Amino acid sequence: MKTIKVSIRDENTLVLQEDANKGDLIDLKSLHDLDIDKTTITAVVNSIRRKEFNDALQDALQKETEQIKRESDLRLEIKVKEVIAEKDQKITRLEDQIENSSQAQELAIIKAVDPIEKERDQIKIQKESIEISYKEEIERLKDMKTKLSTKMLGETLEQHCEIEFEKLRSTAFKYAIFDKDNDASSGSKGDYIYRESDEQGNEFISIMFEMKNENEETAIKRRNEDFLKELDKDRTEKKCEYA
Repeated sequence: MKTIKVSIRDENTLVLQEDANKGDLIDLKSLHDLDIDKTTITAVVNSIRRKEFNDALQDALQKETEQIKRESDLRLEIKVKEVIAEKDQKITRLEDQIENSSQAQELAIIKAVDPIEKERDQIKIQKESIEISYKEEIERLKDMKTKLSTKMLGETLEQHCEIEFEKLRSTAFKYAIFDKDNDASSGSKGDYIYRESDEQGNEFISIMFEMKNENEETAIKRRNEDFLKELDKDRTEKKCEYA
């Protein structure tokens, strides 16, 4: 192993001044001022400075770029949030307008329908009242009809009997009378009284008649037995032999 002398050729190159082998050492003391090219040294220094400057510049540019990107991203995020917030507010306003409009429409419909429903309910009540009145009137008329029918049937029977009697009076009942019982002084009266006398005027038969006829449609049916007691009372009071 030996020490090898060297000299500087340029900023990137050293020149061996003698033969050298692997493991030999370079003697930096052999680099004398006369051997050093000042321009080369300046170039080396400048190169180092440029590299440091470029590295610093690249680092500054990288940081500046990252800062600008962060600020840009932040501004974009803020802008997006503002746009979204504005859209949300607009949507909320529209929803409120729609809701208010719907409520107004519902209120208008309620105001329009309410009096109609009240009128309908009133008409329904009146209808029910009229139906009840009609039913009551129909029942009253039915009852009146039944009573009138019964009375008319009775009067028709009386008229029939009286007409038939008059047809035979001149031949079969010369000395007989068949008249309505109009005396109610005792509190009751029958319908007709038949009295017959001989030529000398002696009454030999008397009959109290109660004329009853009934419509088949009459709701309350009455039997002949229902009138016998009153008929017998009328017979006794009017001094009739039969009834």
